[in-house]
Amino acid sequence: MHPQQYPSMNALALFFLFLFGLMGIAPRSSQAQQAESVYRFLLLDSHARSAALGGAHPAIPDADYSLFHVNPAFLANSASRSFHTSYINHLDDIQYLTASTQLRGGAILQSLPVHLPPLALSVRAIHYGDLAGYDETGAETGSLSAGEIAFSAGMGDWLHKQIAWGVSATYIHSGLAGYRSSGIVFSGGLHRISTDGKTSLGLTVLNAGTQITAYHQTHEPMPLQIHAGVSQRLEYLPLRYFITARLRPGDDLRTATEESLTIADQIARSMLVGGEIYFGEAVTLRLGYDYLQGQQTGTGKRIDTAGLHGGVGIHLKRLDLHLARTSLSDMGGVLQLSVLYRL
Repeated sequence: MHPQQYPSMNALALFFLFLFGLMGIAPRSSQAQQAESVYRFLLLDSHARSAALGGAHPAIPDADYSLFHVNPAFLANSASRSFHTSYINHLDDIQYLTASTQLRGGAILQSLPVHLPPLALSVRAIHYGDLAGYDETGAETGSLSAGEIAFSAGMGDWLHKQIAWGVSATYIHSGLAGYRSSGIVFSGGLHRISTDGKTSLGLTVLNAGTQITAYHQTHEPMPLQIHAGVSQRLEYLPLRYFITARLRPGDDLRTATEESLTIADQIARSMLVGGEIYFGEAVTLRLGYDYLQGQQTGTGKRIDTAGLHGGVGIHLKRLDLHLARTSLSDMGGVLQLSVLYRL
């Protein structure tokens, strides 16, 4: 074993040490508030690959710029000129669209007097469908529109051949039933890959920022997330597994019927697990599980597939196709399609 390579057991030990550290600073269930942050659409998966793996895993060794909302450090990976888009037809006619591209070595960057690392631009937009409006007496006032949009710019590069960094900034505009709000958030991440590429470690802080203008002149917290993850490619099987600890300060991990949680429940509901099975270089099968999502959307009356994610990736010469499905039990399933086209 190369002396600089991260052994899998050491990586897992560091990961779980960090996990318990996160649990130590997490708010207690009896004091946490449920979903009080604004701009919650920023928590949606902007790529079908991460959605199929169960959520935002920050340690994907071959990820490119199209996944920089998961970890801005992925911007350091080389990519040809391309364009990425992702679409979700969510529940209740909610539509979510993401588009992004990378600026690397083009005429714009070459004309600058200083060297800049690879840059990426993206837009995320969500429309909540037609909503019925009512006044204080319950009388219908007509239909209302609601939507939000986020513009992001990010950059990332290698500290050296095994450690990458990345940062991004996002401006958000929200219009909900005639009310307007705007905000700005910043994200950052680190990504460490072993010398043989089999082990990967990632750490991110996402959506740290503030509202510029509030809906009712009362500023609300942003949807802050902290992720620490590890992934490992098995030596004798075409399989890579992913384990990620997720912390969303201020969110309540309990369901409506629970008064408190044990430390074991808090840890389980802060975890994301996933795996990729490789069928050659062209086809990848993916599976993931979000235990918290399963507890929040499951019926609790039977064994169901709530919180289970799955999908497939197809890699062609100029086109990458990614399809994901998320199960929400009796509420149905959510399909997501991502396409990356190389110019």
